Amino acid sequence: MNRHGKVLLFWNKDILTVQAKGPFNEEGALAEINKIKVFILQKNAIKWYKLRIWDEESLGSSEAINMAKNYHKWCLENGCVKTAYVVCNSIQKSISEKIYSGTAKIFQSEYDAKKWLLSDI
Repeated sequence: MNRHGKVLLFWNKDILTVQAKGPFNEEGALAEINKIKVFILQKNAIKWYKLRIWDEESLGSSEAINMAKNYHKWCLENGCVKTAYVVCNSIQKSISEKIYSGTAKIFQSEYDAKKWLLSDI
């Protein structure tokens, strides 16, 4: 099956920005999560922060959502101190609140998300 979904990655000091593009299926989620993990490990940061930005089409299959839960746990175990998710719609917000309850904060504004992340740095 063809992969669906893509992420763009970049570091700004100790903040990793992950921009999700399009809907994700299981194959796409697996490929992109592996890409993100390598990107994180290459940074070799002891502690870091994550800003995840979803575009209007970013959603995932149930398999992709389960993979995202495990990836989020991996991030916490590998130095991620805080995670901010920026969502575009109520469906994304609802899914994010269920998946990341208590371990991340959900925003609808990138400005507010960055402000919250930077409050500890």
